[in-house]
Amino acid sequence: MRKGDRKVKVRLFWALILLTTFLGNLFVERDGAEALESSSVQAAYIQPVDAREPSQATLDRFKSALLGAQRFYGLEMERHGYGYKTFAVADAVKVIKSNQTKAQYFSKTSTLVFEELIKDHDVLEEIYVVLVGGIELVDTVHGGLAIGSDYPCGGCKGAAILAASDRSFSLKTIAHELGHTFGLNHISHLKGNYLMGSAPDNDHPLMAYEAHWLNVHPYFNERDHNYKGKLPYIGTFHPPEPVGLDWIHFFVDVSSVSGVHQAQLVFHNSVIVADYDWVYGKSDTAIFLINRDLVYQNPDAWVHLIDKNGLYTAKYAQLEAPDPELITIPLDPISSRNLDELPLTIRGSGNDSLNAINNPAEWDGWIEGVWEKTPNNDYPQKPRWYNPFPYMDIWDHWFYSCAQSRLVWDITETDLAIFNAQFYLPNPCGNVALLSVQAYADGRNVYDSGALHVANAQNKKIAFTIPSGTTELELKVLDLGDITCDHFVFGNPRLLSHVGSAPEKVKGTILTQWAKLKDMQ
Repeated sequence: MRKGDRKVKVRLFWALILLTTFLGNLFVERDGAEALESSSVQAAYIQPVDAREPSQATLDRFKSALLGAQRFYGLEMERHGYGYKTFAVADAVKVIKSNQTKAQYFSKTSTLVFEELIKDHDVLEEIYVVLVGGIELVDTVHGGLAIGSDYPCGGCKGAAILAASDRSFSLKTIAHELGHTFGLNHISHLKGNYLMGSAPDNDHPLMAYEAHWLNVHPYFNERDHNYKGKLPYIGTFHPPEPVGLDWIHFFVDVSSVSGVHQAQLVFHNSVIVADYDWVYGKSDTAIFLINRDLVYQNPDAWVHLIDKNGLYTAKYAQLEAPDPELITIPLDPISSRNLDELPLTIRGSGNDSLNAINNPAEWDGWIEGVWEKTPNNDYPQKPRWYNPFPYMDIWDHWFYSCAQSRLVWDITETDLAIFNAQFYLPNPCGNVALLSVQAYADGRNVYDSGALHVANAQNKKIAFTIPSGTTELELKVLDLGDITCDHFVFGNPRLLSHVGSAPEKVKGTILTQWAKLKDMQ
């Protein structure tokens, strides 16, 4: 070897060492912890001993459905403002040949799948979607089931189990069961178009708080599921406090070295999210607002907590309902105030309010029936889509309906010049509901609220001047295109001689059931 060649090789050797060191530093975090590779959702097909080997067409169809779920999550995250963000999928479907029979898998699917994954893969260290051949249902009753979400590792392990029937190739079924492995739980809204509820297969959006949860999940951030960090901590449960007659506030301290992100209160038996709170900083107090009747029905619950690193944990909570807080609002009889104030009602009784005069079919855009509390405290029968709201017992009268609604009052006999009311969205499904309020005086537009949603329309005052000589006052509540959860309430709607002030809130800020306003401030 010539001397010059040797010098070149030495230089190349040290250059390679420096390059390796530099690249190594790129994969070491600033605190010295080793860098972590991203995780992929694994796909497996379990073949019972007496089942036929799956065809390549079946495996391809399975993989295609899983990729469809991957795309669905990406598009939903993008729709909620987080960009196209989704999980990775392993390249191939693993076929696992079992020594258990189809009958055994049919009756004990989840147990046997879990044992099979541990046996064949040492420990269940990934999130799997598992298709079991030769059976029509999981554990004899389910179309799909999720198991093994392991909180001690931060929710990084689990399996979405499907029976090898046509429903298993459904995007909705795969995406729903995968949602459980990512830490999502059931939702219970009265209109069923959401992924973690009872949505039809072609209509299954994520809720805003679910996208918020997934935004920090390791599988959605190209981060290894065994992320090395301290798990978040669920601390003290404070005594619950009544909010009026029908609602209860629950408080729990939460903390994390990386910063807390979201807390949920989940009913144990139904795995339904009762309420959630977006929490902040290294420590915070999560606040949940639950209807009293639901607490009586579901005393066993869990608090779930996820932090900024996507690690999450859970803690059992036994819910208790304190005695109701009796709210009394002293009011003079309406008859003694009728020169300065006239309540607007839909079909109230008595001479101390003004009823709508237009066709009742126009009062409610979904033709389900309007619900109303009249000034004489009359509650007609609740419509089937009714959702309770915190001000039910605080406002002295209100009406509850759905968007695409039109209400008309004949105001010929009054000279009161101000419309005044509070506005509320009782079931906005996260931040999905979107509507507007417009008012007309003899056909002339006198008020336009613009777009109303959960961030700007909870206990919003709506007030405007009515031109002198107006004979008909018309209110329209318009859907702005989402056709979802556009329920609304007008609280204390009335005509005044001057603009009144908003009613005082009870025990500080009352929070809406499905979105916490403190995040929007």
